[in-house]
Amino acid sequence: MSDSTSKNERPGSETYRLATEHARQLLAPLSVEPSVHGIARALISRARVEPKLAKLFMEIMSELGDGRDLLDHRQSEILDRISSDNQIDLPSAPDWLRPAILAAYLRAKANLTSHVATTIVSDPEKALRRTLTIVKSLEPEFIGELIIESHLAQRDPSVTARLIEAASELRPLIADVYSEEPARAIARRAIGGGGGAGLECQACRDGACTPISCWVIVVVIVVVVVTK
Repeated sequence: MSDSTSKNERPGSETYRLATEHARQLLAPLSVEPSVHGIARALISRARVEPKLAKLFMEIMSELGDGRDLLDHRQSEILDRISSDNQIDLPSAPDWLRPAILAAYLRAKANLTSHVATTIVSDPEKALRRTLTIVKSLEPEFIGELIIESHLAQRDPSVTARLIEAASELRPLIADVYSEEPARAIARRAIGGGGGAGLECQACRDGACTPISCWVIVVVIVVVVVTK
């Protein structure tokens, strides 16, 4: 065996690293349930230990609006006029944001096929990078308009019923994946360790911010929605 061949094939070489990565991509779909819950667990587990994935999670959360007003002044005034008593039980998010999160969740469920699940879990970095690119291309007013339109859609009782049902599905999902505080774990990994201070996610409106425990789930939902 030549010296060059021996060098290329020894454990720890670039050849071995690439081969391991390819093998993991091939097998990844076997270990994930093709559901929002299954994909959430798979992506969060990887992001907790891989800084590059954690940073992408944090960048997407930031682009979606973590910690800054999600509606402009005009949109907030409209929301005040159209809002009614909210029947949706999703304590991980403020009342005004719940319909939009649940509508996005239902959209993700409708989009989620075995092919989509395989595409995401076989190459999570590519899926997150594509999501970040798409989120960056959205109009600045998009999130606010989505929130407003989600509230308006509840004028149809059948839509409200679907959102209530979606909330009943999402509550245990959030409780499960947040049993170990994934947002904090991902944030710590993204910044290279350190304490937990200042790592809480926030949903803000008119300068008032509320802690929100499902921003990481929102990212997963968006990843599923945009994956083809």
